Amino acid sequence: MKKKLFSILLVLAMCLSLTTVAFADVSYGTYTGTAMGRNGEVVVETSFLNGEIVSVTIVSQSETAGVADPALETLPIEIVENQSIGLDAVTGATFTSTAILEAVASCIKQAGGDLEEWSKKIVKEAGEDIELTADVVVIGAGGAGMSAAAVAGASGASVILIDKAAAVGGNTILCGGSYNAADPEVQKNEPISEAQRKELASYLEMDEADFGDFGPTLAILKEQVAEYLDSGADYLFDSIELHMIQSYTGSKRTGLDGTVIVPDFELISSLCHNALDGWHWLQSIGVPTREDLTTAVGALWKRTHQVEVPPTGAKPLTDALRDYVLSQGVEIMLNTKAKEFIVEDGVVTGVLAEKNDGTKVILHSNHGVVLATGGYAGNVQMCVEYNNYWPDLTTSARTDNSSNAQGDGIKMAEAIGANTIGLGFVQMLPTCTALDGQAGKGVGSKIYVNKEGLRYISENSERDVLSKAALAQTDGVFYGVGDAEMIATQGETKINESEAMGYIFIGDTLEEVAEKAGVDAEALIETVKKYNEYVDAQEDPEFGRYAFSNKIETAPFVIAPMSPALHHTMGGVQINTDTQVIDTNGNPIPGLYAAGEVCGGIHAGNRLGGNAVADAIVHGRVAGANALAFER
Repeated sequence: MKKKLFSILLVLAMCLSLTTVAFADVSYGTYTGTAMGRNGEVVVETSFLNGEIVSVTIVSQSETAGVADPALETLPIEIVENQSIGLDAVTGATFTSTAILEAVASCIKQAGGDLEEWSKKIVKEAGEDIELTADVVVIGAGGAGMSAAAVAGASGASVILIDKAAAVGGNTILCGGSYNAADPEVQKNEPISEAQRKELASYLEMDEADFGDFGPTLAILKEQVAEYLDSGADYLFDSIELHMIQSYTGSKRTGLDGTVIVPDFELISSLCHNALDGWHWLQSIGVPTREDLTTAVGALWKRTHQVEVPPTGAKPLTDALRDYVLSQGVEIMLNTKAKEFIVEDGVVTGVLAEKNDGTKVILHSNHGVVLATGGYAGNVQMCVEYNNYWPDLTTSARTDNSSNAQGDGIKMAEAIGANTIGLGFVQMLPTCTALDGQAGKGVGSKIYVNKEGLRYISENSERDVLSKAALAQTDGVFYGVGDAEMIATQGETKINESEAMGYIFIGDTLEEVAEKAGVDAEALIETVKKYNEYVDAQEDPEFGRYAFSNKIETAPFVIAPMSPALHHTMGGVQINTDTQVIDTNGNPIPGLYAAGEVCGGIHAGNRLGGNAVADAIVHGRVAGANALAFER
């Protein structure tokens, strides 16, 4: 009878949130903990009974879909199973993992628990070695790696694709889904402005002698432009040659040591000639795309095709790639980190890897191995160590990259004699939030102003030019200004979340929104007035902008405080147009191919916005096909 009464009382106690009954070192009850994740607060409820954690529930979060999912799904279960928060972060979801563990720690503390005891490290035991053989082995499941695996798999080959993260996507899942490709058929539906005509005419004044290997391409472009201008056409001109020349001018840079770096002509030619075919391939495998063209930040021309993605990242792109890869019979091994290449008689024949629990993985390839591990912008220390471009870069710099972007693949390739190129050049994305350095949280802007309410640069400039100019402003912060037109493109849900989290400010008048953001209101009003006049005239006498959006005139108005963050690394292993990795003697390393951000030489000192995904898809497909064709 007493036992029955106790059980009834216990059930009643579980319904009373303010009632606690002490068991072991924690008090019974459900407690709420909050910690900051990658995109905002992660709120967790933890319930205790009989001195144990009986449930961990994610109450709310705004983390990046796809990237954070493994942490959100598995960590609560593992905490309960292990009765500990001494767990490793889920690879690729470090911010989210840390937030969950910290929130649960808060709950333990509220319950009176000993955090030191509850935080004892959980050591996972390694399983038996795994040894497998496939026709092609691909390292890295971002856009380049999945493209390589997809092409090889579609040819009927056996393919193993590994990634150290708990989910596919790499850095590609964090991108905005922008993809540059000259597409004259679509661009014929786009009107050309007078300012764009003037920009095209400027190419006629350029000297081929100043363009090195790209000189003959400029000569062809000048003929194209002259013919176009003489025709009086009113549609937007574009060509592969214009894309190539803009990729050249947008990436030729001089390092701090005076070294001039230029893009590899053959690789740029490969990228620009094959970009449109790569875009059509994405569409054919089910990637959701938009019909309209845009101009990505730092793209230099309106040729940016757009994957239909939410503001938080490109999960629809990487999901479609993953689904297609799986449909071709590719085996995907996650939580599997490549450690070193297997080399036999000078030929790369496989890779040694390791699971998160320490299990050894030995993968043999009948043909080739593809390296697609991405760059190192998530490794700020490495960026600073190699830096040859940013005068004041320190380890306090912020990054919008995945924590997986550590340069692992570059180091692996160097260990077997691969040559590297351009490691000193890292791109900053200017339009990251001033609050936490993340991309995609603000709202599209029509102009950029500083704290004093003044424009200070052409918004059409390259990303590094925009970033350097932004860092020179007060507090290293600038403010994107838009109106109802820009807000409408983002969606009500995202706008409300961004405003609530302090990423943007909204007001019914320019004066109101300026005051909220801490921008000089009187100067901003005058700046907007002048900009609207430039739109009417299609000429910017202050900064030479040549591509204009509509006027800023419709309430509500928005201001997004932004500041540059590390975004993309230009340098990496050297490859040729067959995507073979080149050694320090200038020879291909037999059996080893590479694609994507792990490679250097393509984007030289600065990448055009919208060229990265195109590069990953174009050269990923080349790498997959050539790795399969390789015969020892």
